[in-house]
Amino acid sequence: MKFSNPKKLSLSNLKKERLSSGIYKLLNRNKRVIYVGVSHQIQHRLFAVLYGRSDYVQISGKMTIRNSTKYYQVIYMDIGKARLYEKKLQKNIKKKRS
Repeated sequence: MKFSNPKKLSLSNLKKERLSSGIYKLLNRNKRVIYVGVSHQIQHRLFAVLYGRSDYVQISGKMTIRNSTKYYQVIYMDIGKARLYEKKLQKNIKKKRS
């Protein structure tokens, strides 16, 4: 399993993504991972990051992630496998930050 190359978070790139399930990484302007997530429909989730949602007003952490995201990466896979892989990635991210 390998992530796609980092792609700029833009409308034209998001239109090319599939509605399939999988795992995604959000990256800042330095292409460092700031968030790892799983979605049943990756394209919709990435559009939510690009345009925001109403709950961003209530949850400040989500707004910070949204404002910091400049790139993204995806792997399309079964949602069950994606959740297991996400846990491994999140552990690695926490180790790097410590």
